[in-house]
Amino acid sequence: MSWAKRAAWLVLVLCASLVLLTGMLLTPWGARLLVSQLNGVAGIEMQYQQGSLWSGLTVSDVAMTQPGLQINASRLSVDISITALLKSEITLSELSADSLTVALLAVSASNDQSAPQAIQSPIPIRIKQLKINDLQLNTEWGQLQVAQLGSGLKFDNTLALTHTVIHKPQWQTAAQSNPRTHPAALIHII
Repeated sequence: MSWAKRAAWLVLVLCASLVLLTGMLLTPWGARLLVSQLNGVAGIEMQYQQGSLWSGLTVSDVAMTQPGLQINASRLSVDISITALLKSEITLSELSADSLTVALLAVSASNDQSAPQAIQSPIPIRIKQLKINDLQLNTEWGQLQVAQLGSGLKFDNTLALTHTVIHKPQWQTAAQSNPRTHPAALIHII
């Protein structure tokens, strides 16, 4: 067999493997496999519920723990725009979460040197529609509770929010026993 035929077979096998891998990740079976492989990586735990990367993926019991940060969500749904990957951009048509709790924990001085000074992304990230029901942000200074948050965002060296709506925000300081509701039950930022 000549080297040209061997090269052609190699290219054919590589293309077939790429098509098979892509097809597998775009099916519910492939998404279930991907979710199971992500468990335990970088402190992430979650359970597959339904869907695929092609049709919208839903996971539950999401937990992520990092130094100084703890995130929990009862349900997380992601709808990825596959065509945006061709433009070297991650675009989520929709990202929604239920019962999202974010805890910003105090980091000891010894761990402070390893903490990143800035959050950066090698490629732009865009979320066209962000929906969060029952958001709770806990810090050492207090707790912010929001019944519903809707927004869009783009992250490319800077973070830009678009059409943000916050329903029923309540702030409670660490020393306060009764939460305060913002006088306007709705904050609308454009």
